[in-house]
Amino acid sequence: MACGIFDGVAATRQDSIRESVSRLVATYPKAHLTDIYKSAFQDRFGPGHLITDTVAALDYLKSEILGEIRPGYADYEPTLYEGHFYRVNIDLVKNGVIPNDVFVSSFLESCGKVKGEPLEQWISDWSEILSVIESMDLDLPDFEVERQAIGNALKEGRYAWHHSEDYVKEYDPHYRIIERGIFEDRLLPYINDNYWPCGQRKK
Repeated sequence: MACGIFDGVAATRQDSIRESVSRLVATYPKAHLTDIYKSAFQDRFGPGHLITDTVAALDYLKSEILGEIRPGYADYEPTLYEGHFYRVNIDLVKNGVIPNDVFVSSFLESCGKVKGEPLEQWISDWSEILSVIESMDLDLPDFEVERQAIGNALKEGRYAWHHSEDYVKEYDPHYRIIERGIFEDRLLPYINDNYWPCGQRKK
């Protein structure tokens, strides 16, 4: 089933943060603060920060595409909180919805879509996001430990983060980050051509 998750219309920046965080934890109840951080970071920096070796990145992507389909993870969803990028499930390639070459080229082009940003600006923005999260009383697992760990890492100039072990164990995420315009122009039409609005795949 194609399952896309979109942001609603928010009145303010903090409303947008609150709505997108609520969406994430409702979709993934096992999520930690680190998982929220990762989505917010991906929204700002996209996939480009991960690519130091294009050939190796493509080889790894191809190996994932050849693996088994893993049901249960959203087919696509916007990153938190401004939706500059989408997480697009690799299963959409495995099950023939999106052609492999279109997916790969979309991913590679997305890697160059975000310009660098000073770490100080990201630290300030994360502080705002964190203050909204703290006001929501979400009772996230290991919240205080992870809050401090992220803060310490940022002070040391380390800003990328992995999914929590609980998140990986529960949801086994296998996706790539695709820039919003590329996703909507190139990938979403394939999804819409293959699924009815109710989510059932067309014959």
